[in-house]
Amino acid sequence: MQQTSPHPLSSLKLFLAGLYSGEGRPGGRDTAQALIAAATEPSGPLPVDTPPQVALDALATDAHPGREVIERALPHIAWTDASGAMPGLKPDWASGMLVNELLGPSGQFHHPSVRVGLFVQMPGFHYGLRTHPAEETYILLGGGSFWATNGDAPARRHTGEIIFHPSMIPHQTLTRDAPFIAAWRWSGDIAYEGYAAVETA
Repeated sequence: MQQTSPHPLSSLKLFLAGLYSGEGRPGGRDTAQALIAAATEPSGPLPVDTPPQVALDALATDAHPGREVIERALPHIAWTDASGAMPGLKPDWASGMLVNELLGPSGQFHHPSVRVGLFVQMPGFHYGLRTHPAEETYILLGGGSFWATNGDAPARRHTGEIIFHPSMIPHQTLTRDAPFIAAWRWSGDIAYEGYAAVETA
């Protein structure tokens, strides 16, 4: 009997589940369980497209050990219009990012209470201060990025690091010469309507 390989998105879900199960927070555990359950769901029609070069460039810089799993999944990732999904997102911010909701209320695979997916930020871009009711965890998968909360100076973070934002804490992200790619999750109040830019003087 011939054994079939899992779909690349199923492999990606299990890979992300492994990352979030090690986060050490209830939201990470719940996200991991949701991803494991979704890995066995029928996939249905899935996108097949050339991966964005910026995502491949990010994976090639300070690459994560799981790079091959992510690369195999990239042709099947549906990148969403962030400006259309998140009313509080500044229009110029949307041009500096690629956002995928792999699992969630509006994701490629439905889940009512968590959102999780991939995020890419373009090089030379400042994704400014923002807040949202959801708690958020990024896990860096490649590239170069600088992160800060509140008014702190941005600090360089590296592939494999976990970056946690509690509910409503202002945070910002910068890139310089390289883009970055990360997994992200939202737990708690995950409505996009709660997302807002923080106005600064």
